[in-house]
Amino acid sequence: MLPAPARDTSWCLAHTYLLACGRRAAECEKAHGTPDSLDELLARAVKFCPHAEVLWLMWAKERWMAGDVQAAREILRQVRTELP
Repeated sequence: MLPAPARDTSWCLAHTYLLACGRRAAECEKAHGTPDSLDELLARAVKFCPHAEVLWLMWAKERWMAGDVQAAREILRQVRTELP
C-alpha cells in the first residue's frame, strides 16, 4: 500500500490543530466570557470547521444548557445537513 500524499497529512494535522484550538478557545470563553460571546465563538468555529462534529455538539449543548432548547435542536438539524 502506498503512503498518503503529503498534502493529505498536512491537511489532517492542520485540521487537528484547528479543532484543538477551537475547543480550547470555547473552554476559555466559557470560563471568562459571556454566554453571548461563547455562542458567537462556536458559531464562527463551525463555520470555519464544518466537519468538526465536536464543535457542533458543544454549540448545541451550550444553547441547551442556557435554556434555549429550540435553538439547540435547530443546531442539531443544521449539522445533519452539513455532515455527510
